[in-house]
Parts: sequence; structure tokens; C-alpha cells
Amino acid sequence: MMRQKPKLNAPEVSGLWSNYLANNMSRCILKHFLKTVDDRAIGAVLERAIGLADQHTKWIADLLKKENIPAPIGFSDDDVNLDAPKLFSDPFFLYYLKNMTRMGLSTNGAFLSGASRKDVRRFVSDCLRSSADLYNEIVDLLTEMGLEIRAPYLSYPQKRGEITDKHFLSGWLGKQRPLTAAEMSNLIINLYTCDITRTMLLAFCQTTADNRVRRFMKRGKQVTEKHMNAFLEFLKESNVPAAVPWAIEVTPSTTWTFSEKLMMFQALFLYEMALGNYGISLAISQRRDLSIKYMDLSYETVRLLSDGTKLMIDNGWMEAPPMAVDREKLTNG
Repeated sequence: MMRQKPKLNAPEVSGLWSNYLANNMSRCILKHFLKTVDDRAIGAVLERAIGLADQHTKWIADLLKKENIPAPIGFSDDDVNLDAPKLFSDPFFLYYLKNMTRMGLSTNGAFLSGASRKDVRRFVSDCLRSSADLYNEIVDLLTEMGLEIRAPYLSYPQKRGEITDKHFLSGWLGKQRPLTAAEMSNLIINLYTCDITRTMLLAFCQTTADNRVRRFMKRGKQVTEKHMNAFLEFLKESNVPAAVPWAIEVTPSTTWTFSEKLMMFQALFLYEMALGNYGISLAISQRRDLSIKYMDLSYETVRLLSDGTKLMIDNGWMEAPPMAVDREKLTNG
């Protein structure tokens, strides 16, 4: 008796679709990075990342074809100007790649947890392994170059104990308790992620000829800087030193480098990343003032995502994702 391979389930279709677009977009950006990079070691890492993106998108495209599912339109070489001048400093290439790889580890972990088919699980497992290897390679190179920004150290706990003071949950008014290690860790991650976002939005602002896109990027940059200041303030209150990468730079180039569609997709991808980080941070934050702040920042991010999505729809840049069949429409004719 032959066993028929089951159809792809909803999480598998969604994960493959999202993975394809993310790799397809990153490939275009990384190709420009590679064309303008000066440091050979950084160039080698970029080449490896592009190779992985190509490998993953090909596997997904082949599978979708076998399943008679149209692959996303995505992006092509028409969405990047490889002759444009250098737009970012070499170290930024590594910081950007580290940030995107960290996101890949998170999303692929969630993807794997919803996958059932053996071929899909094997593919996602391979993605996780290759992403972990790439992440380690990036951090090793940043450390070797003296560019890795280490999170602040924490005094080791001297003893175990239980919480007996309800002041631990305080956070409305008055003196607050120090941050926990988990709260501190998430503030640092959110701060670094926002700095990458701010840098990209600045570059997009100065290289787009579309006024609506420029206004959206400027607004996003202002909101992101506001969020960074909020994270820094919480860290400062607990006397936790924090620094953002000093080697991140945007060149003065105003030459068209990436298509507006690609820039908008990347911006929304970064906002989605921030929103996911805020959700995790909110879940483990036990100080009320910190929890309220994450809710406020999440609301601002949702508004950016909504307005950005409308802008993409208005310009015909938004691809329809896989959706459930509208049964009501079918039955009503």
C-alpha cells in the first residue's frame, strides 16, 4: 500500500511563503552590500549569506511548484541598483546581517513547531542549523574586529531566595526596584534592533524619489528614536550602561539604490520584528511601568505597520498572502 504525502498545512504554507519573501528581499540588499564592501572578511560572510538565501528560496520554489501553489512574486535584480555608490559602512553590513539572522532563528523556530510534513521539518531544521552557524560566524568576526557590542554584565547572585515583598511588582509611582536580568536583556535587544532600523530608514529617506515613501520613512525614524530613548531611560534608572554600535554609518549618497517596494517591505519587516520583540518583552516584564511602556510602543508600531501596509496597497506593491477560502462569498454568489 502506497502512502500518499499529505498536503501542506496552513502553518507550513505560511512559513514557506514568509521564508521565501524574507530571503528574496535580503538577497537583493546583500548583493548591493557585497558590491560595495571593502573588507574581504566581511565580503566572505556576505557571500555565504547570499548563497544560503539562494539555496532556501530555490528549495521553497521547487516545493511550491510540486504542490501547484504559485510562488510569491517577491523581488528581482530590478529592485536593486548594483551600480549605486556605497550607502552604508562595512561594519553596518555585519550588524544588519546579525539582526536579520537573529530574526531568522526566531521565525524558523516558530515555523518548525507548526510543521508536520517530514520534508518541511527537515528543510526548516537545516535552515536553523545554517542560520546558527552564520550567526556564530558573524559574532566571531565582530569580536575579532573589536566591533561586537556586549550586553552589560550582571553581578552573580550570591544566594537563592523567594520574593516576599510586593514591591517587586511595583511600577506606577515612586522608587522602582532594579531591573531583572530578563528585563534588562530585552531592553538591550530592543535598543540594538531599533538602532539598525533607524539607520536603514535614514538611508531610505535620502535615496527615495517618492515623497510619500520619504515621509513614511522619516516618521518611522522619529518613532524609532523615541523608542530608543525610552529603553535608554529604563536602563539609566537602574544604572545599567548601554551603548549602540559606534561604527554604524550612512554615506551621503542620494543615488537610487533600492526600489520603493523593497524599501517599504524591509521597513515593515523591521517593524514586525520590533512588534514581536515587544510582545515577548511584555510577557516577561513584571514591573508595571515597563509593561505599560511596551504596550504603548506596540500600539505605535501597529499604527506604523497599518499605515505602511496601506501605502503599499495604494501603489500595488502588496502581495496577497495565502488565505482561507471565503465560503460566504462562494455561497452567496
